Amino acid sequence: EARDAGLYEGITDNGAGGLSSSLGEMAGEAGGVSIDVGACPRKYPGLSPWEVLVSESQERMSLAVAPERIEAFLALARRRGVEATVVGRFEASGRVEIRDGARTVGLVDLEFLHGGLPTMRLRAEWSPPAIAAAPLPAKADWTAELLAVLADPDVASKEGLVRQYDHEVKAMSIEKPFTGVGRDAPSDGGVLKPRYDSWRGLTVTHGIAPRLSAEDPEAMALAAVDEAYRAHIALGGDPDAAVALDNFCWPDPVESPANPDGARKLGGLVRACRALREACLAYNLPLVSGKDSMKNDAVAGGRRISVKPTLLVTLVGIAGDVRKTPSTDLLAAGELLYLVGDGAGHELGGSVLERVLAAGAAAKTGRPGFSLGAAPRARPLEHRGAYRALAKAISGRAARSVHDLSDGGLAVAAAESCLGGRLGAELRLDGLAEALRARMPAGTPAEAVAARLLFSEAPGRLLVAVRAEDRERFERSMSGEPCSLVGRSVAEPRLRAFLGGAAAIDAGLDEIETAFKTPIA
Repeated sequence: EARDAGLYEGITDNGAGGLSSSLGEMAGEAGGVSIDVGACPRKYPGLSPWEVLVSESQERMSLAVAPERIEAFLALARRRGVEATVVGRFEASGRVEIRDGARTVGLVDLEFLHGGLPTMRLRAEWSPPAIAAAPLPAKADWTAELLAVLADPDVASKEGLVRQYDHEVKAMSIEKPFTGVGRDAPSDGGVLKPRYDSWRGLTVTHGIAPRLSAEDPEAMALAAVDEAYRAHIALGGDPDAAVALDNFCWPDPVESPANPDGARKLGGLVRACRALREACLAYNLPLVSGKDSMKNDAVAGGRRISVKPTLLVTLVGIAGDVRKTPSTDLLAAGELLYLVGDGAGHELGGSVLERVLAAGAAAKTGRPGFSLGAAPRARPLEHRGAYRALAKAISGRAARSVHDLSDGGLAVAAAESCLGGRLGAELRLDGLAEALRARMPAGTPAEAVAARLLFSEAPGRLLVAVRAEDRERFERSMSGEPCSLVGRSVAEPRLRAFLGGAAAIDAGLDEIETAFKTPIA
């Protein structure tokens, strides 16, 4: 309300450092500030001026309000039951003056405050790790692996956790975290309808791929941005109306005797930042906020333990009409299933299947370490054409349900869509296999082809259900972009995937549900 009424000129939240940070930063724009910590409301008496200045008490904002608007602003705050207090004045003094009533308790030159410390210079290095790929098991039936992937903590249902939090605030939720007949299949994100007088909505999506950082944080960052943007498109989002937040969680990148690989961690951070820039420019995604946490290390038992370099991308976008928002669940038997995006994506490095097979191998040999080769890399400049075409198809109601391919690849996306609709599906992989074999070494076994088509987590892909009568219209919308007919939905509650006439997957819906709902320990 204050913003819409033009009652303030600037606003900053009080995070780290409290008032010293928020008002100190804003003073850089104004040319100086005088802060009276004696005027600040306190929970209890006895606080020293410096404690008030740097307190990080939550849910506080600092606003710059013109003198002629202060009464109107304070009156609005009183009407809304919000505590608001004048605690100082911006002035072009070139200093930050801290007062406690009439007494000056601090005085810092603004130029020194903002530029007095020397620039930190750190060493960054990077070299790609050596990856020796293990062969895929020689097997034709991958049903057991699908069920194991569905039960993996990265894929398994988070419903018990999600429902602890209120996602029905103000009754604005159009697409909820779980969807389908039983409201137990995962959505690709959330859609909110904030105004009663408009059908426009807001999408809220995320992208995160920390497993890929073991090979290259650049691949991890590309995948995170792509997943968040792809999910926005899957929810009916406008390709040109989205913003993102970059949230870094990183191990200590400062090289030291206690942290000898700090330079490599910093090298990965540089690569992740470059990839973030590349992907956001490709998708026209402004980064409007974010966070960085750069000291995520612990020492236990004499060992240094570091988190995986991780970038979480959170996206908020606009959906032009929430009535057209597709969900992830299959809606009827007899609909056509299309794979939008590069259908021959085949990399298995960093995949959940790799982890499942690694666990099995370690149980047999007692030796850790297992790789299925290189990790996939998102190619935003190549993906965006298919995303725009799909957005057009969704707007024209030519796409009935849409599910992005992420953890677990095509097999998991199909299983989750079947679970949501309490329907089955038949996938025919021969067309995709032909394109994949052109990329693979001659003589690649059929079972290796099937596993790569089913479980690769290559970015840029979505599973789309289309009514038979809309086939021509959908294919016309996708003209010129990678899009393959891969199957159909069926009434029988089973997921089957065929290659060369043989079933690479044959799982009943009850098995899928049991695996997916495996409790996360």
